[in-house]
Formats: sequence, structure tokens, C-alpha cells
Amino acid sequence: MRLETAAYRAIARLAARSLGTVDSVLGVYTRRSVAAGDVVFGRSDIDLHAIVAPPASLEAEGLLLLDLADRFRRLKRLAPCLGHFDVSTPAELSLWYREQPSQWFRDRGWLRLQGEEFERPRLELDGAGRSRALWWYFWAAQQLPRNFAAGNARTCCNLVLDMFDAYRLYSGLSHDPLSRAELAELWYASGPPSPERAAILRAHRHGFRGHRGTALAQLYRESLALHDTLYAHVSGRLEGAATGRLESRVPPSFTARTYVLVDPANRPAVDAALDSMRRDATIWVLTEAGLKLYLLFRNPWEHAPLSAANPRLDLAPPPRKAYLASVRSSLYREIPRHYGFIGEHRHIGPLYAQGHLYASDELVASDPGELERGYRRRYGVELRTDVSQAEYFRARYATVCQVIDELRAGPCCADPAR
Repeated sequence: MRLETAAYRAIARLAARSLGTVDSVLGVYTRRSVAAGDVVFGRSDIDLHAIVAPPASLEAEGLLLLDLADRFRRLKRLAPCLGHFDVSTPAELSLWYREQPSQWFRDRGWLRLQGEEFERPRLELDGAGRSRALWWYFWAAQQLPRNFAAGNARTCCNLVLDMFDAYRLYSGLSHDPLSRAELAELWYASGPPSPERAAILRAHRHGFRGHRGTALAQLYRESLALHDTLYAHVSGRLEGAATGRLESRVPPSFTARTYVLVDPANRPAVDAALDSMRRDATIWVLTEAGLKLYLLFRNPWEHAPLSAANPRLDLAPPPRKAYLASVRSSLYREIPRHYGFIGEHRHIGPLYAQGHLYASDELVASDPGELERGYRRRYGVELRTDVSQAEYFRARYATVCQVIDELRAGPCCADPAR
């Protein structure tokens, strides 16, 4: 075992020892880079997952989560390298992996740190499972702009490798979880050799230590080419065209975003767009194919605000199955727990309000006012989660769980093929 991996695992075990003293915690585990042995000292994060006994009630669950959140916050102050923290019961985690198998591949490894052993279920990817891999693909793609602007070449490379991994899962080229080192070699072999690609591979092999960011533009160009490569494998597509510069508001938070759509073969245009993205945090440089796939497989809700902000846009809305797939992708308690732990629970209310409204009335809001009015008109209240962490876990989290349970019992999950 490499020394840096051993050091990170030692820190992880100390954190797990503290979290494991909570009565309901059955075991604490690490995953991703620390479990897979992909650690780069000083740059990798330690992702933890706690398995807990099923709480007796939603009130008890909220108090347990608040206790774990307080402990994790204190631990993170002592060890800033702690990254994501998720919590599941054994049945919940089995369900998450079974229904969203790309999560299993995304975790890449699983190592017990404290408590009981938990063996993750392994299922083969079917057609629906492969499509869900594209949720992961566009999770990574959305992280690229801010890491590009920050000059973080190592993270940009890891994100491109995540996209490449999801693409391989979707297209049937991969059936096993791979380390990032293995992915980097496969990525290099997948395209024509060039000095720029060779430099990226060398930098990855050395953990991007001492790297001055010279690979950033090429890494981003690789992501653009991958959008178009992926598009050739997708059968269902959005009709119409999208070009140039498009303004938008991104649900569920409706934050401002500007799309600059480019042709990857036009290098001067791509370089100019990337220069703009460095200066403006709201810009996302994409290809037309990338935008269409993002609306189909990651955030179909954005089609409404995108169309409202660009009246001349000739782009058909996503089909109903895309909206239902988006609703189903959020019906896991790990999601509102996770965002509660990292203090980003404010957009959870709008996320579930939109899913609830679509399931009941097929309403897609084009702005936050329409979402708020529609939800209040349909349900008589607002689904508010913009509160303190204590208030969120003591009261608002239970309301979100009730919405999840209602959606799970409804047509969104009853007939996934509709």
C-alpha cells in the first residue's frame, strides 16, 4: 500500500471511531479514492458512509442525523481532507445501488473502517441502468467550469475521467468498476495520440504534482469532444437546434447561467469561449449535443426557464419519461441527508416541490415564483428548507421524507416505462 493511501486511511479510521460511538451506527466505511487506493496526498478527499439501524420514527431519525452532522462538522474542522458523508440503513443503501447502479460504479471501492461488515449488492447494468449513468456523466460535466476557472487541473482531469467512465458504462464498453489510474490509460488509448494527450497522461501518473495548469484547455476540449461522441450512441434526442449564447436559470435554485455553445473542431472559437468562462463564473461552455443530452438526462426542468429567457430558441421540450426519470433519481433519503450535512439544504425544498408538482399536475416551473405559487395552490403550503441545520433536521427533513414516500407510492415509480 502506498504511504499516502495508508495515511489517509488512518485519518479515516480515526473519524470513523468518533462517528461509530453513536448508538444507532452499525458501521462506518470509506469509498472512492481512499478505498480504491487512488489517493494523492494533500489533494484527495476522504468520503465516508455510515450504516445505521432503522430509526423508530422520523423525529428520532432527525435527531440522529443532527447528532451525526454536529460530529462530522467538528471532525472536518480537525481534518479538512474529509469530503462527502452519507448515511443509510442497510435496506436503503441496497435499494439505492439496485435502482441507481451507476452509484455503485461511481463509488469504485468500499472499505470497512468501524463496526459491521456490509457487502454491497452488485447488479448488472440493464438499459435503464445505463441511461442513469448519464446522470453521473453530467454531474461531473457541471463541475468542470468552476474547476477550470480555478486552475485545478487534477480535479478537471478526474472529472473528465468520470465522464469517460460513465460514457463507457452507457455504451456497454465497461462492466466493472475501474480505478482512475486504469481509466486514464484507457482514456489515452481511446483517442488519437498527441503531445497534449500524452502530457495529460504523464501529469495524471504523477498526481499533477507541480503542474502549472497547462493541460486545462486541452482537458476541457476533451470533455467537449466526449459530448459529441456520447451523442452518437443515444437514440432518443431533442428535436430542434440551439446555437450561440443562451441565458438561463438553473432549477431547483434558479441560479443564473449562460451557455456558450461551440463546435469542438473550431479551436479559436473554443479558446475564446474558455477565456470568457475563466472571467465569468456563470458561463458553461458546451456543444449543442452536450446541452441536449444534459436536458434529457440530468435536468429536464431547465428547458422551461431556458425557453423563457430565449424566446427564439427552437428546441423541443424533453419527453415525459425524462421528467419522471429525474423525479425517480431523487427518491432516496441519502439525498436530503447529504445536503443537510454539507449545509446546502436550501435548494432541497424546491427540488422536491417541483417533483411533487409534476407528479400531481405535470407542472414545470419556469421561475421560482411560479414554483412557489403552484405548490402553495396545490398543497396549501410552501416546501421550505432554507432554515438552520438544526431546524432542517428537527422539522423540515421529515416533511421532505413524507414527499419522497408519497412519490414512491405514486405513478412515478409504479410505471417507469411510461
